[in-house]
Amino acid sequence: MQNGGKITSLEALKLFGCMRLSARILDLRNNGYHIYSRIIKDPKSGKRFSQYFMEARNGTF
Repeated sequence: MQNGGKITSLEALKLFGCMRLSARILDLRNNGYHIYSRIIKDPKSGKRFSQYFMEARNGTF
């Protein structure tokens, strides 16, 4: 995320085996990281989920 990447819970599970991304995001926020989130709606299923990101080192989102 520090290089401008974004992640969802499903991606965290697939990539890192992390089943509680929101808890890890809270840990990072409590340690001073500025992490943003937005709600994404899947166009096919209509389900909503959070996507997390932070400002990249070059100042972009």
